[in-house]
Amino acid sequence: MALFPKKKNEPSKPATPLGTRVDAYKRLLDCFKIGNRLRFHPEFEDDTVLEALIIGYYVEGQFIYQQKHIDINVIEGIPSLTIKTPQGTQSYSRVSEFYLVVPRDVGLEEKLDYDSRATLGNTGPFKKGAALKLMSFQPGRDNLSCEAMVHRNIKMESGPHTGLTVVQLKPSLGTVQEYEPRSETRVNTHLPAHFHLNGGNDFLRCYILDYSESAMRVGLIDEDNSWPEMGKKDMGIFCLKLSKDSPITKLQCDCVDQRGKERIFKVTKINRQGQFVPFTRLDSLEFKVNLMNLFGE
Repeated sequence: MALFPKKKNEPSKPATPLGTRVDAYKRLLDCFKIGNRLRFHPEFEDDTVLEALIIGYYVEGQFIYQQKHIDINVIEGIPSLTIKTPQGTQSYSRVSEFYLVVPRDVGLEEKLDYDSRATLGNTGPFKKGAALKLMSFQPGRDNLSCEAMVHRNIKMESGPHTGLTVVQLKPSLGTVQEYEPRSETRVNTHLPAHFHLNGGNDFLRCYILDYSESAMRVGLIDEDNSWPEMGKKDMGIFCLKLSKDSPITKLQCDCVDQRGKERIFKVTKINRQGQFVPFTRLDSLEFKVNLMNLFGE
């Protein structure tokens, strides 16, 4: 006998459709792919942004290391998640155990300024039970953000990452939403600069149109000119002045996206005393504040 029998006039609750959770996982699989980087920050620490690499998934007790080994299909009208493992192919209409797998120690905290490192503490961002906000980063494509919890840290004893300590992150499906990676901290500018491909003598005149975190959107001044083809091994040097009396600032950048005639560049290094050194979080904040002083209302 039921302890709490249903009242006669109480309406029946509709059953949760099979596959609802699988549909939500499809959005994650499209944006948080194996081999892609993700950005994240601890709860309530929006300014402490770190990066991690997704090296796999952990689904229903199985590690998945290749994107082609996991997929969502519709079987007899019901979405089904299929994974391929050494033991064979398995399909699920509902998934209760799904984690993103990232490396535990990759030295990213060392790139933070002193205050940000102090905020993380000795345990770093991956303490068991810690709350994080994850943000996918796919230039030119849709991106998602979601909240996640650190499920556990584990040292791999088999597979392609044997000996590596990894972190299992459990995404909260109810918090998944679309977001624009550069919209929250963007500073609109119109700063003239010279662009040198791979540091050569030839240059293109351009405008830095906006800046956020360490990424900037750049357009060419001369409409008859066009951007050169840039591969993964190519980089650009931007020469600019933040004021009439200031010295020339030189930034080394990678082209990460194309938007029509405009390009998105990620700043990787800054020239100090004739040498390029890593562009730190503190450098980024200083650069942004200087731009706000120039172009802010």
